[in-house]
Amino acid sequence: MLQNLTETPTSLVALAVVCLLMVCLVYRRQLHDIWDKLSHDEPRYAGRPALLTAAERRFYEVLRAALEADGLAQQAVVCCQVRLADLVEVAGEKTGSPSWWRAYRRVSQKHVDFVLCDRESFAIRCVIELQDRSHVTDRRRRARDEEVRGVLGQAGIPLLEIPVQARYDQIDLMLALRRILDSQGTGKASATAR
Repeated sequence: MLQNLTETPTSLVALAVVCLLMVCLVYRRQLHDIWDKLSHDEPRYAGRPALLTAAERRFYEVLRAALEADGLAQQAVVCCQVRLADLVEVAGEKTGSPSWWRAYRRVSQKHVDFVLCDRESFAIRCVIELQDRSHVTDRRRRARDEEVRGVLGQAGIPLLEIPVQARYDQIDLMLALRRILDSQGTGKASATAR
């Protein structure tokens, strides 16, 4: 039978295909890695046009002006787009344990819009989050916001949530900042500006 298979060219091709498929099945993982290396030399990246969106930039300008008007600009600095994991640490778990990694992953991929820090020590004074429509309409975004509130609340970091607006009232923002900064000693950890 094998002799008959080798006598016809079609049979030889079919036998070669079967052998090739068997090799592919046995070495599929290695072949996949080789294919990845051949087809994707290096990841490609492109620079983003700006760190802040237009809405964030508008708010940042009003925030900076409010800090200057209130005299806080000499005491505080605003940091933008800060990773939540840079603001908090996993407490009560052995570093590197599965439960530590689980807790760390919950905060490592989330960012907050603005962090107000002490100008000299860079101690965290408060976190500021802009709340656009997606924070109300998107179920996943609402869940993310609840998680951020919970994490910051546990860590004792005040959170100021500001609805996105076409125009911000500098005085209202200054008063909201003053309220939240003055309440740090009272244990109040969250506020929403109107």
